[in-house]
Amino acid sequence: MGSTVSVSAPSRSTVAKTVPSSPVGRNDWLAAKNMFKRVAAINGGVDDKAWKDVLMGEIGIGDSSAVAALFPAFDDEVDGWLGFVDIAMYIALVAREPLGKKIEYAYRAFDRDGSGHLDPDEFADMALAVMRTYKRVCLALPGSDTTIAPGDAVLTAKEHKKVVALAHKVYKACSPARKNELMYKEVIAKIDGRRSGAVKDAGKLLDFFTLITDALPASTVGAGSSIGGKGKGKGKGKGKGDGKASKKGKSKGKGKASKKVKGKDKGKDKGKSKDKGKDKGKSKSKGKGKSQSKAKTKAKSKSKSKSKGKGK
Repeated sequence: MGSTVSVSAPSRSTVAKTVPSSPVGRNDWLAAKNMFKRVAAINGGVDDKAWKDVLMGEIGIGDSSAVAALFPAFDDEVDGWLGFVDIAMYIALVAREPLGKKIEYAYRAFDRDGSGHLDPDEFADMALAVMRTYKRVCLALPGSDTTIAPGDAVLTAKEHKKVVALAHKVYKACSPARKNELMYKEVIAKIDGRRSGAVKDAGKLLDFFTLITDALPASTVGAGSSIGGKGKGKGKGKGKGDGKASKKGKSKGKGKASKKVKGKDKGKDKGKSKDKGKDKGKSKSKGKGKSQSKAKTKAKSKSKSKSKGKGK
């Protein structure tokens, strides 16, 4: 399938040397996916500011020049706006593992009714997005200093025709019994099984993406980070960011506040118990001046200390 476009895949040794230096790791991309989805749903796409806000502000990628250099690679319309489908396809093929998950999540981007299957035209659209991703990766290999201009990953008319023809062959090979529906599980089974003809070409292409995924760092935003990394800047989520991220930020804030309040209350309680031990007479006389009954005095002092603790 890679032979249908004008660019060739980098060698295994080049991938092994270059990709581990990628400024964005597998888990960083996975964490960013739903954030980009929300932004695109609200704004109709992802602009340069939102791109940086997600990858740097929410995920915590520190290399601002590398993040900025990635943006043009996705700008197929050369208008400063990115479509979510191509971002989702890039993340599915470059960051998802194992191979079956790549196919499943690529399917999801085009399975608009959630049925789990695609018709021939939808499958061809998915194949075109896969090949744009292939061009993106080959022209600007993760970890390299190479940048591509907006529109460079767009397929030529000749490439478009070849990819569609090959997609229909793969579709037919994976689903000979049914004409208008193909489940992603059937594609996985065919790719995992004996490969021949068009299916063999498709399998080689997916093997290339697996090579990229295996070479990518898990995350670049801190040791011990899982999806989303260290959480750098996540507490500042404004609604467009990941739900988990904003929850994390809030819970951290609450934890600190409650600890401080508890500490102050304990200190006050200790101080009060010392005062009681030192001078019972004074507290009694104060209590008498304020109320006639000892029970009322205790009740008032308790409510006072509670209200003070809350106020602070």
